[in-house]
Amino acid sequence: MKCRKYLSGCDISVERFLNDSSIKIISLSTGALAGQYFVYNGAINMTISSNAFYSPFFELLGIKVEYSHYPFARLTLLWDKSLTNSLGIVHGGVIASLVDAALGYVLLQKKEEIKGIATIEAKVNYLKSITKGLIIAEAEIVHKGSFMAYGQAHIYNDGELAAIGSATYKLTFTGDKNKRPE
Repeated sequence: MKCRKYLSGCDISVERFLNDSSIKIISLSTGALAGQYFVYNGAINMTISSNAFYSPFFELLGIKVEYSHYPFARLTLLWDKSLTNSLGIVHGGVIASLVDAALGYVLLQKKEEIKGIATIEAKVNYLKSITKGLIIAEAEIVHKGSFMAYGQAHIYNDGELAAIGSATYKLTFTGDKNKRPE
């Protein structure tokens, strides 16, 4: 199939299907936007590259990656009734998951170096109830050492700070970095 007019001259090819026929990986073969993209129900959700990954958990919650370049990431989530507690407020576990997802996504941008991550500790301070609107997580890895990393995330709702979170991660590396120093 051919690209839309604003992407003239490049071809789109379907690389593979994920889970069901509504989820696809497509490739743009030429042009400024050449690369792979994750497409769900006809909408391009995020760029797929060696520095990105597909997460079923992101899809479950409705998390979108708006921006990511190590050591930063910006993820978004739209308020939805299915994410709320009995009072109509976004459940604290959703916010904690967003903090962990944003920081984890930043670390996995170093996929050529980092093979895996495990959350050792996470903390969230809830500052404002979220009852509607757009939820934004702005995450930064503050320190990455030989075996651990630490990051912080700020959660905003409709322009106001709603929560601040932090997490510490155990890292596993590709190649010789997995060996402990002697």
